[in-house]
Amino acid sequence: MARHRLGVPLHPEAGAAEVSARLPDGAWVSVVGKSRDGRWLRVIATDGVHGWLTERYLRAANEAPAPARASVWSGPEECLHGLATATAPREPGVARFMTYNLRWFPDGMPGKRAGDRATDIEWLACAIAASRVDVVLLQEIKTTPRGRQALGALVAALNRHTGGSFETRLDPCPIETSQHVGVLYDAARTRASDFQTYAGLNPHGEPCRDQLRPGFGGYFEFPGGLDLHVVSVHFKSGPQRRDHELRLRSLAGLGGVLAQATGVRGDDDVVVGGDLNTMGCRHCSPAISAGAELERFERELAAAKPPWSLVASRQTCSEYHGGAGVLLDHFVLSGGLARGVGAVESQVAGYCADVSCRPFPPSRTPAAYSALSDHCPVVLELPDRDDDPAAPGAAATSAGR
Repeated sequence: MARHRLGVPLHPEAGAAEVSARLPDGAWVSVVGKSRDGRWLRVIATDGVHGWLTERYLRAANEAPAPARASVWSGPEECLHGLATATAPREPGVARFMTYNLRWFPDGMPGKRAGDRATDIEWLACAIAASRVDVVLLQEIKTTPRGRQALGALVAALNRHTGGSFETRLDPCPIETSQHVGVLYDAARTRASDFQTYAGLNPHGEPCRDQLRPGFGGYFEFPGGLDLHVVSVHFKSGPQRRDHELRLRSLAGLGGVLAQATGVRGDDDVVVGGDLNTMGCRHCSPAISAGAELERFERELAAAKPPWSLVASRQTCSEYHGGAGVLLDHFVLSGGLARGVGAVESQVAGYCADVSCRPFPPSRTPAAYSALSDHCPVVLELPDRDDDPAAPGAAATSAGR
């Protein structure tokens, strides 16, 4: 198990202190060499990243444990039971955000037809309801007639479970079978307005070009005084150099997001959430690990003017491929918002939390992987209070009383 939040360290030589790359917990590797003293092993990951590590970081594939406990993510019946028997009150004074890539919702695959991994709408609604979130940032939503019908069914089930008033808004890109981004929110808990498409988060600078995604979001106001722009994003997937470069372009587009958002509402508090696809670059030379790409994202965000802050995650995975987990889904805060809320962490939920980001063989694939998504939801809590500086006139009036 890695002690560093970016994953297991790899070293260029046996015994070297230098860290040349990192691998997420649960990554599958092949052992291709051993040091003379037997303390160090040379490994190659499935994405081509290689290096040396000590044996304590390895677990044999046949030792991969099953989930240790039942949860709302274990199955539809477990979810309904958990929702019905939940007694712990929600933490007061916070706003809860979730980002969730729903894998070609509702069909589970590209195209116009549903596949054998179509979304279980009732289970999804139950699980989101049990998560007690106010706003869900969505990715990979189809806008076909079946897609919109499924969204309507999801909203109806959510309202039935929560007594809330959920609504959805999606980006306006015209191809119905493409992957769309959007927001799902409880209008009984937050007031939403000023929905916008952020074209600059499509790496080509045009909102819908090449079926890549723009950002999309709105301005949200909460009862305790928190008000901020919320933007859902989905960066380019893929292990090629071109894919990696397109992700960096989208990352650079965050500066334009801040300018556009503050131009509509004079508030520079922005939370961006979604699938940043920080999977590394297997076909770059040299190869870039997922951990190294995430570290670069963090550096680029901190160096931006004005700066942004990548929210640290308590887990090392949010998506599984081939039985191994990798951290792809994140929240990013504008500099002013990050200073106002202080140190916060995101929490990966779903089956990723149930298996503690450990690998699993095909015989132990969690049911939620097939019925909901290959991604897991990531949750962020922010204090529901007004941290915006008071207008000079208001401050003078207050001081004069």
